[in-house]
Amino acid sequence: MTIPRTMTLALACVLGASGCTTGQGDQAVGLTGPTSQAQILEAYAQSYKQETDKQYDASEQSIRTLAEQGDEFAQLRQAWLAYNAGNYRLSIARYSAVVARNPSLVEARLGLMLPLMAQSRWREAAAQANVVLAQHPGQYIAHLRLLRCEEAMKQWDVVVAHADQLAPLYPSDPEVLLAKARALAARRQIADARTVYATVLTRAPENEEAQLYLRTHP
Repeated sequence: MTIPRTMTLALACVLGASGCTTGQGDQAVGLTGPTSQAQILEAYAQSYKQETDKQYDASEQSIRTLAEQGDEFAQLRQAWLAYNAGNYRLSIARYSAVVARNPSLVEARLGLMLPLMAQSRWREAAAQANVVLAQHPGQYIAHLRLLRCEEAMKQWDVVVAHADQLAPLYPSDPEVLLAKARALAARRQIADARTVYATVLTRAPENEEAQLYLRTHP
């Protein structure tokens, strides 16, 4: 996940790392928490390592004290780690808390979309994307996730119009074309869907979805 624009004093010049030990093997950060820049770096380094190993609870524990001290990036990581652990309710609560404190933080709103989408709460997720796009009309991740929400809600006309808006701006991305092709197929516009799926294969020749559609809809 990317580091947000705003960072707290606790991070200083840190660009990401995790994990703090207390001198007792791999034990997590002590009650007093990291105080020096070196300890903060170690805390993040440990957290990232544990995340790589899918030890999401331990990864969160390594930076918990930083989050409790008001470190916004650590709070974002807590929400992200809860999402990866499959604890969507907790992830939503944590992302929502960050959004409440900093409504303009794009990464928090985009992050909040993930557990909402995982719970099929498409309208709520779409609302977050629309807030971002109202402030940053070209935010591509917001567009892609909104497109996914529109597709999940079977708003086929909206999906086609949205894809037509994005495809000329990002012609190499097959995901936009795939969304449009699925919408056209859902509207039973087989010839048009075949055309778009064929275009997908010029971007992603091994795409199984496009290959299957073209093979089964001659």
